[in-house]
Amino acid sequence: TDQLNVSGVSTLGVSTFTSTVSFGASISFGDNDFAKFGHNDDLSIYHTGSDSLIRNTTGQLAMRSPQWGVQGIGTEGYSLYSVAGAQTQLYYAGDKKIETTNTGVLVSNQLDTTNIDASGSIVVGTGISAAGIITATTELNSPLVGVGTDDPQTDIQVRKPNAAQIRVSSDTD
Repeated sequence: TDQLNVSGVSTLGVSTFTSTVSFGASISFGDNDFAKFGHNDDLSIYHTGSDSLIRNTTGQLAMRSPQWGVQGIGTEGYSLYSVAGAQTQLYYAGDKKIETTNTGVLVSNQLDTTNIDASGSIVVGTGISAAGIITATTELNSPLVGVGTDDPQTDIQVRKPNAAQIRVSSDTD
């Protein structure tokens, strides 16, 4: 047979195996010991005593799985979760904050930003709160701006249901 079963053997230095090697239980590495892969140590996995590292020095490091996620020690939830060909989700303290979809990105709760530059429509579900000026410009082929309506019928349409009064002023006042 092509098998050699040995127990209680210790080797110092480098051992070279040219076929499959199987371990019955586990393999242990000490701090700062490397598991190296590739002709020029292209990939290495190691632990420094305080940090664990995967280092890839050539090509692309890809994880292939139908679903995968990143979890912190001592937590039940994910920090990052991804489904191949579908959504990727980012979490903060166990709460989903960002999710990619087939139409774009969903942001849960609140989005804080210094600038939004959109080439398409922006639809706001419950309201906009701004400490400064909100400016709306339109494309020449679609010169309608709606506030309080998602279907403006004139150049600028402001609508507030059941409102007794709406004040609109121009910059020439």
